[in-house]
Amino acid sequence: MTSWHKRTLFVDIETYSSVDITKAGAFKYIESDDFEILLVAYAWGDDPVRDIDLTDPEERELMQDIIAGLLDVSTLKIAHNNAFERTALGKYAHAYMPPEEWHDTMILAAMNGLPMSLED
Repeated sequence: MTSWHKRTLFVDIETYSSVDITKAGAFKYIESDDFEILLVAYAWGDDPVRDIDLTDPEERELMQDIIAGLLDVSTLKIAHNNAFERTALGKYAHAYMPPEEWHDTMILAAMNGLPMSLED
């Protein structure tokens, strides 16, 4: 983490789309009219991991703090395969999320000779 970042936000999402991501790719999957983010798991820095069930209307307001962090240039965002998270969360927030504000654990794994998939 570089010194100018005020906070670090770790993010992982679970989603649904009727589009087959393995056949159509992530962008078509996310562009689908029925695409939705179901769950958001997150942690601020070293705080415990928490999750938000976006299928529960009462929990949706909890996303305000996460969206604020995602849109804050001084927040370092970290995700595995962050292009998917950036695109999906950007659609949810109706905002562009610049890749230079994110670190990708999949790329870090590859750079260190480790498997890139979460399964491996």
